[in-house]
Amino acid sequence: MNKFWRWLTNNWPLLLVLFIGAVLRFYRLRDLTTFGGDQGIDYQIVAKMIVSGKPTLLGPVTHVGVYLGPLYYYLLIPFFLLFKFDPIAAPVMFALFGTATAGLVYLLADNVLRLGLAEARPNLSKLLAFLTAMLYAVSPITLESSRAPSQPHLIPFLVTLFLISIVRIIRVQDNKWDWMVIGISLAATIQFHFLTFPLWIFTVILILWILVIRPKEHRQVLLLTPYSLLPAFFLLLPWFLFELRHRFFITNQVVNYLRSGEVGFSSVAYIERILDLTWFSFSRLVGQGNQFITTISIIAALSVIIGIKARFGRPDLFVLMSFALINIFG
Repeated sequence: MNKFWRWLTNNWPLLLVLFIGAVLRFYRLRDLTTFGGDQGIDYQIVAKMIVSGKPTLLGPVTHVGVYLGPLYYYLLIPFFLLFKFDPIAAPVMFALFGTATAGLVYLLADNVLRLGLAEARPNLSKLLAFLTAMLYAVSPITLESSRAPSQPHLIPFLVTLFLISIVRIIRVQDNKWDWMVIGISLAATIQFHFLTFPLWIFTVILILWILVIRPKEHRQVLLLTPYSLLPAFFLLLPWFLFELRHRFFITNQVVNYLRSGEVGFSSVAYIERILDLTWFSFSRLVGQGNQFITTISIIAALSVIIGIKARFGRPDLFVLMSFALINIFG
């Protein structure tokens, strides 16, 4: 009992974040969730898979006509069985993932801050991690996404889990489970939306970076890499089998989309788009449409990042900043 109370005392910020995140996401879930044409099509496919017992190799189609992998459908199956084909099964799954993501944001922030900014003040790292996670837990845009059953809304959970493992690898605190998480995250996110490819680019750059600055760890990296490749292979296998059977139909879709002219590569338009995305993100997450608050939040975020980097020269913070930049430009 003493161990339990000690654990409860040490982890109350995480538990509070999970509690508030769950309350906000499950409150009137049936009334506030989204149900549209896309959801109807997805639920029918999942129901047919369960009733017929025939698996599918193809997932949902995006608004630009590019098909995704089928992992999303397989994740929905146990929830539809549990709720006896009630459509609320999907929103429940998304609310659970959204709640868990808020907890992972706390763990990520605490993990990043604990050994640098607050190494002499452990309570400071927990406080800053708590505030960061609470911002994610109560932000209206994340709440809306947590209730709306659409496969891209599962990506924050996987990316946060991915970053926790990345930070552990940078600090040489990793084990085989961290490498498995990386493989699962890469294989899952690319099936939830093909525009998550910067995650793959970031992973390749990171591994090359580790091999360059840590020559003594080449053997360890080679031994641990299969723990990423094997789960990624099995998760991507249905999608790959579909590609083989249909002469790489989805790959050709992506290539044709990139060639269609809908994606512009003008340097001026590119910079404008990046600035627009940055403003949009801070406005939705923090400013809630208020231009003054949005401006202050962007300045504050930049100041904190630059200040921490200048003060501590932390490699994990540098990698997190690189991750953000690669995804923004991607």
